[in-house]
Amino acid sequence: MAAPLRGFRLRRPGSAQKFGAAAGSLRGLLRKGCRLLQLPLAGSRLCLYEDGTELSEAFFRTLPPQTELVLLRPGESWPGCCGDVERFLAALCSRTDAVVEAARRLLEDERAPRRQRLLADLIHNLSGDSAAERRDEDGKWFEGLESRFKNKSSYMRYSCESRIRSYMKEVSNFISNVHPTARDAYKRILDLMSDKLKSVKYNGSYFDRTEEEAAMRLCTKEGWFSCQGPFDRDDCPCKHSINPYTNRESRILFSTWNLDHMYQQVCSAPNGTSSPCQAHRVAGASLQLLGNRRSPAWFTFCTYFAELYPAHPFEPTLGQALPFSTAMPTRLLQPHPKANPQHIFCQRVVASCATLSL
Repeated sequence: MAAPLRGFRLRRPGSAQKFGAAAGSLRGLLRKGCRLLQLPLAGSRLCLYEDGTELSEAFFRTLPPQTELVLLRPGESWPGCCGDVERFLAALCSRTDAVVEAARRLLEDERAPRRQRLLADLIHNLSGDSAAERRDEDGKWFEGLESRFKNKSSYMRYSCESRIRSYMKEVSNFISNVHPTARDAYKRILDLMSDKLKSVKYNGSYFDRTEEEAAMRLCTKEGWFSCQGPFDRDDCPCKHSINPYTNRESRILFSTWNLDHMYQQVCSAPNGTSSPCQAHRVAGASLQLLGNRRSPAWFTFCTYFAELYPAHPFEPTLGQALPFSTAMPTRLLQPHPKANPQHIFCQRVVASCATLSL
């Protein structure tokens, strides 16, 4: 008994045009497909559009109707739909303006919400002139900004400096929550941190794509920033990235990304206590003065600054050992932070000040 006919969608490699054909067997579908697409039957094969799996008669019987297939002539291969994605990405890089214009035309008549969102996101990400630097080259990017900013990099540098200043202000305001026995040491650490930041201009180069030294900026020369992921991973599994130099909307969105560091701290106090609150309760008067640059307290400050601002580390005194063990991978950019980085830093300073003894 002949198998019932089922419909399939056929296409050629690299072509968006599809043809419908119905057959009850692989051989019958291959014959119809070759006739439709004008290919020789001998040596031709059918494979799945999705992943390039070549069909056998047994596999063909398991396929649902309307499965999308690719018809290959002798010597051809198909890597799967990732090949279409690669071609699309190549077009994005080489013909950006044409792709944006095509997306705009499609969006005018599109009614499916999901496709509307995809097209709108594509247009947003590709629109703008990321290569432009001066105000007279991309005036729209500067809308809402003071007239004193003449180029994008100068504003981004200012933005970074302002952000780090605000972090220091929040850390300073935290002093009222510090145990009285630790406040003096806490304040001295913050004063040293503030002086060091002033000397390096608050690391404004982190956001400046024109900075010549790559280690002094967090972006590429084109202005792309990549999320470095949560503290306990080597990278960001979601591959977040953003280029605030592209357009005004991206610049505004970037201001909501947090320049932060997440830490996992293991304190080992001299008396065996391990929790921050226990440590500061037993600290008493046994706090190191930061004036002695050979003290563990000075080494602690050097370590903090190097972790927070690796581009401008302090050099601690040789031969000193860390007064605590650490496991502190960093997270520089995270669009949706799970915790307040300034409070984490405050708590860490308090805990470690309390572990230092004369």
